[in-house]
Amino acid sequence: MRRKDRQIEDASEIVRILERCETGFLATCGTEMRPMATPVNYVYGNGSIFFHCALQGRKLDNISSNPNVGFTVATDIDIDRETMTTHYSSVMVEGIASVVDSPTKKKEIICLLIGKLAAEGAGCTEETAARTNIVEIKITSLVGKKNKR
Repeated sequence: MRRKDRQIEDASEIVRILERCETGFLATCGTEMRPMATPVNYVYGNGSIFFHCALQGRKLDNISSNPNVGFTVATDIDIDRETMTTHYSSVMVEGIASVVDSPTKKKEIICLLIGKLAAEGAGCTEETAARTNIVEIKITSLVGKKNKR
């Protein structure tokens, strides 16, 4: 990182940012070498990021042909228009993405996503797990960066 003064050194602060954010941006690139950045809802746990998606589509095609992905979250964004400075907290991840095959693990992650994102009383069912893919990003590199007032 070029701006070492903005690097977050405290691992627990990086984890707090990942746990607090609800949406991250997944960067993939498939065989056609067309980059794609997609906003996804996610949960963080056990050194991995998990998100839900459809059973098919370009995102999965890209991951299938090239499992190396990037993932970014940002929060506390505030633009100081007087100084043209953006204040923020962010985490940038590199990792290896794969579809979760285990029905038990899929349901567990879906329940975590529902607990984080859904209204009280939303159900976590086998039917939901059957019609949803869960992708796990095993983190290989993790960097936190912030510019606070």
